[in-house]
Amino acid sequence: MVVAVMVCSRHCRILFVIVLYFLFISLALLTSLLTSQYFNAFTLNNLQFKIYNAVAVVVVVIVSVVVGVMKSSVDQVIEHACNEHSVSLNLSHLEITVVPMSLRKAKHLVRLQLNNNRLIMPPEELGELDQLQELSLDHNQLTVLPSSLFHLVHLTYLNVSYNPLGCTTYLLTTIVTV
Repeated sequence: MVVAVMVCSRHCRILFVIVLYFLFISLALLTSLLTSQYFNAFTLNNLQFKIYNAVAVVVVVIVSVVVGVMKSSVDQVIEHACNEHSVSLNLSHLEITVVPMSLRKAKHLVRLQLNNNRLIMPPEELGELDQLQELSLDHNQLTVLPSSLFHLVHLTYLNVSYNPLGCTTYLLTTIVTV
């Protein structure tokens, strides 16, 4: 088991420590119950309540860590793209609901793929990506498009298909063709 912990990432080790902590607390509660001379139904219910609370805390912490891992990994990809002056960034199929604000720093981007996520509205900061020529926002949950998209003067390709945009698509088509 020690080898597995050494091989895993930092987040894996955090989860391992949390599980160990939970097991230690459960063992301590069980030991105190079994050594108690007042072992009765009330004590058993009290122990059961404490264990349920401990499980709830562990579940909340694990979910927080997993969400934090997902968020930090997207942020890390964006940061890497900024540092490397990347011209293309693919953030598709990550099931993200919000694009991190750090994306505004990726000024060198020419192509950005945010398709197949759970975005409801792309951030206004997309308008700050002056060099952007291709933007894929298809297969999301977009209901509106930010007005900042119209500030992208180099944008030649915009895919917003398979989104519940409604009449916005007609408006966008009208503006683009004029």
